Amino acid sequence: MEKEADSRLSEKQHVKLMQDTRSLETKPFPGGTSHNIDHTTCEIAIFSAMVNCIPCGSGATILDAGSGACWLSDWLQKLGYNTCSLDISRDMLGFGKKASFTG
Repeated sequence: MEKEADSRLSEKQHVKLMQDTRSLETKPFPGGTSHNIDHTTCEIAIFSAMVNCIPCGSGATILDAGSGACWLSDWLQKLGYNTCSLDISRDMLGFGKKASFTG
């Protein structure tokens, strides 16, 4: 139980523990100037497959559980979905809100 509590605390304080948060701004793409094309295309393919499996159409509300900095919610909103972003870390959600991906 004590280990689980420590794990949850670490998750909640993830942003505070990061030395550099710039990677949160570029997710799902790797930070920096060089991008790993295999990683990036894999992330896009996974997203595409996921969207194609959503049984309801554009305009539906999608729960983004474990949303982190909300990049997935941003992409879904750009496709016309409404999203509800949830994460154990308020700091991560705050970062997503601050980033204002969709305005």
